[in-house]
Amino acid sequence: MGNEVIKRIAFFTLITVILISSAFTRPLLLMDSFSARNFSLAQSDITMKGDLDSISVNPAGLAQVKGLTAGLYYLSWFEEMRCYSITAGTPIHIKKRSYGTLALNISAFSVKPFPNYDENGDQLADLNVHDNLITIGYGLTIFKDLEMGLSFKYFQTELDKDHSDDFAFDVGLLDHFRLPLIGSIDPSGNFSIGISLQNFSFLRKYSEGNNALPQKIRAGICYLFYNKERMDIAIMLSVNHTKDLKTGLDSGLELSFWDLLKTRLGYKIVTDSSIFFTCGAGLLYTTEKYEFILDYALIPLKDLGTHHAFSFKIIL
Repeated sequence: MGNEVIKRIAFFTLITVILISSAFTRPLLLMDSFSARNFSLAQSDITMKGDLDSISVNPAGLAQVKGLTAGLYYLSWFEEMRCYSITAGTPIHIKKRSYGTLALNISAFSVKPFPNYDENGDQLADLNVHDNLITIGYGLTIFKDLEMGLSFKYFQTELDKDHSDDFAFDVGLLDHFRLPLIGSIDPSGNFSIGISLQNFSFLRKYSEGNNALPQKIRAGICYLFYNKERMDIAIMLSVNHTKDLKTGLDSGLELSFWDLLKTRLGYKIVTDSSIFFTCGAGLLYTTEKYEFILDYALIPLKDLGTHHAFSFKIIL
């Protein structure tokens, strides 16, 4: 078992080095994730498995989605900025055999029209800013606990009369192992490692200038080290790399109680953003036919106030 773990970690490390060597970026034009849960963990969970929200973080996590799922996401940002997202996904079964999970996400980012002036200081018509993103994601278990995911994206950016659009894709890997655990054994593995390459494109450059598509490499782990008496404790750690920006190091802690309540803390150990500490909670309610999940994230921004994100999902 020890040699298998070492080989798999070496495999993931090699892939990370290769991907990072090819990644480059400009100012990020796409939201990092559409998940209140991941925001509350300082975006440290790259290994979220069976979660529809993984379509915007690591599409490999779609492989274990349990059933037909629909979700909503809302983020109220500073300076009248808003982000909305709708996601739906379903496992694919043919003759009782599983063929992974297919998901669709539609997101919009908007800013309230703001004043515009020419070089002489004369006021012009207000500027409008809109971003739209459509993502089709697919996740599949390809070998034992090894999962792979792929997402195709089409996005548009509008700044008044200027318009840019492009296609891109994400690719991710996710693997699970069994490590020492206080409590019962998690049959799916209590230690996970994931890698995700985001916003990659072989097509033209984004916009008419020299800016390339914003590309990002994410690699992280999640360790569920306590699972006893209806309480789970898991820790997360991730490295987020973008060219021309400081490589980020994010951490998270999630406590689950009675399969009903989750509390979360996140801290960005190394970051270029104004976000350092985050926190949040989640509520789960299950009936015979449905499962409801409500997540909330509190996002304090340095010098820009406190902001809030919400996610809601229903699983049939």
